[in-house]
Amino acid sequence: MTARMHPQAAYLALKAAARRLVERAGGLEASASITRVNKTTIGACTQATHEWHLAADVILDLEAEVGDPIVTRQLARHAGYELVPIGEQQATVVLDPTHMVAKLTGSVGDFAKSVVEMDEDGVREAHELKRCIAEVAEVIDRANRYQDMLQVHLARLNGSGQE
Repeated sequence: MTARMHPQAAYLALKAAARRLVERAGGLEASASITRVNKTTIGACTQATHEWHLAADVILDLEAEVGDPIVTRQLARHAGYELVPIGEQQATVVLDPTHMVAKLTGSVGDFAKSVVEMDEDGVREAHELKRCIAEVAEVIDRANRYQDMLQVHLARLNGSGQE
């Protein structure tokens, strides 16, 4: 394998973001139905052990489908940037930390509930693990969105001379 520009953790984070994106789009078959690639290719591109990554146009299609730039946000972070909505959306971002905590706590609660339900009978089944993975992905996605909102607010404060 050729030497890479970033540490392995950066590429694994992209794979994790791609898996969350595919899951949010409805899984492999649903993702294949709205992109130019088949479910086998999408599956390979989301596996940590496979060297392929999702192509930019596939990411574009899937992010449009789910309405959240999950992989693009990860790419921006690795490049040292934060993703900020443009136009009307940027002007309407409201910082409400109390609401953020309530929603994030609810997502963590949903994840915890799925773990408890999975372990109730002492047998972990694939569909239960998939539910747990989806729930924790929601926690991560929500936390990432809130981090972006807080960073936007901080940038605005810094731009106005406040610290």
